[in-house]
Amino acid sequence: MKYNILALMLLALLYSIPTATAQRKRNTFQRTITDPNAKPPAAVMVDVAYGMSLPEGDLAEYFVYNLSLGGKVQYLLPNNWMVGITGDYHFSDDIKKDVISNLRVADGSIIDKFGSYSDAALGQRGFYLGGTVGYLLPVLKTTKRSGIEFRFSGGYLQHWVDIEVLGSEVFALADNYKKGYDRMSSGVAFAEYIGYRHLDKGGLLNFFGGFEFTQGVTKNRRGFNYDTQQEDTSTKFDMLIGFKVGLSIPFYIYSIDTQQETRYY
Repeated sequence: MKYNILALMLLALLYSIPTATAQRKRNTFQRTITDPNAKPPAAVMVDVAYGMSLPEGDLAEYFVYNLSLGGKVQYLLPNNWMVGITGDYHFSDDIKKDVISNLRVADGSIIDKFGSYSDAALGQRGFYLGGTVGYLLPVLKTTKRSGIEFRFSGGYLQHWVDIEVLGSEVFALADNYKKGYDRMSSGVAFAEYIGYRHLDKGGLLNFFGGFEFTQGVTKNRRGFNYDTQQEDTSTKFDMLIGFKVGLSIPFYIYSIDTQQETRYY
């Protein structure tokens, strides 16, 4: 009888241990999801963006508009400050000024090396590379990672007139001679951005969109323009006013302070 009582007590003790442990885990989980002071985790955000801009300033002398494809990598701190690097490729098939007009005959064609009629298409190409610093201001009570994004960038801007010969080779537009027509310019530039960024708690839908303003101080890196037969050494002030939209892939980095929000992000 004595041994039966001891056996029952031992079984009761063994049963109570996992039950108490499970209860503690449930209590911990409940505290986790209701903790209002938990910090959001840091994250590495990889962005892909598409945009359209209107040239202003000296840039508007040659170009009508430009499109852009870009990427950005930012480190998002728990306090919603961001630092990173960004890059955009600019392109357009529309141009205001015909920089090879001196090569055209009466009907607008260009004579190729065989003496036949040829032509050339003109457009814009360029890029911007820079570093960024920004801040994400939450506007919703339900999440700390969606809101108004402010960003400032400083870097390097370069652009030129793209000249593509349509047909046989034209001696005057061989690679070495194109440089006298393409108006390649480059210099230091700055950009400001304001828009909305949404980071989904479930991690499936992460997007952004907003306005970007770019200012560049550039110079013609060719020095001499063949069509005008003039040297170009003046400093240019280039501007772009545009809109960007894109998708983001966040990679969250958890720590002791932010692990409690694992189930949120």
